[in-house]
Amino acid sequence: MLVVDANVVVYSLLESEMTAPARALWTADPDWHAPRLLFYELANVLSRLVGNGAISRESAVRGLGDGAALVKWTSEPPASRVLDMACVLGISAYDASYLAAAEALQVRLVTEDRRLLAVAPQIAHSLRASLM
Repeated sequence: MLVVDANVVVYSLLESEMTAPARALWTADPDWHAPRLLFYELANVLSRLVGNGAISRESAVRGLGDGAALVKWTSEPPASRVLDMACVLGISAYDASYLAAAEALQVRLVTEDRRLLAVAPQIAHSLRASLM
């Protein structure tokens, strides 16, 4: 079991240099969890790609459904813990939600967000490090 952030889900859906590691992670451990926030972050990324002409609206709709199906929604982490992490670590409350969810489940957060990897190395791990 692990918590994933939106970038890991996007990498698993859309072809890039990070698709193979994201799919390998799914194969190694398909018990992916995330706060409900992931749905909206995924929708935001996909809508931007539609707006840029990189993917079709139909692909975005399919991707949103496929991406949402990859994860189990965690219960929302305690608001006080999200705020504490955001303030202490100097990150957004959005990012702190992923960290707090991983902490509450006592699992690692898999992310390619360099800031999260830097400020919370005890919880946040990169895709490649998670495959080792």
